[in-house]
Amino acid sequence: MFKKISKRFIFKTLFLLLLIPTYMVISGEQGINAMPGGCEIKSIEINVSPAPTESDTEDFRIMCGGAGQIKWNGIKSSANLTNQTSKVNNYDKYTGRSGALNDFYKMPGKTQNLPDGVLTRQYDGKTVTYYPRATSTGKPTLQYPASNSRVWDKIRYK
Repeated sequence: MFKKISKRFIFKTLFLLLLIPTYMVISGEQGINAMPGGCEIKSIEINVSPAPTESDTEDFRIMCGGAGQIKWNGIKSSANLTNQTSKVNNYDKYTGRSGALNDFYKMPGKTQNLPDGVLTRQYDGKTVTYYPRATSTGKPTLQYPASNSRVWDKIRYK
């Protein structure tokens, strides 16, 4: 009987997920957050970050196209715009290294470790990059393409 209930539950769950185009974050502490929209499910990710933080509570995510930009806009919304050029939008956040890593792990994609502690995550053709020490300021920095792909958003964490 357990196997029948289990298979039925899985079938119904998958059926509902395919029927309802939604972006969902399923978290043990936060419950289920859903954003309705016209997106289709693009991927399902299981959180296996190499260095999880104490605030990293997401068990798995179901992502749709554009999810990276949506996440980035949320991260950017709590940063202060300091200046803009034709190539970069500079922001400051006052949450230090731990805040930078926490924001980095909020972004979708599989983490890649590069030399000198640089981390990247690629999703939907865009890459977020974590620099532990920016060359210009020496502060941790996240970089992500702005909505115009010729311009970069950079958040420096102080």
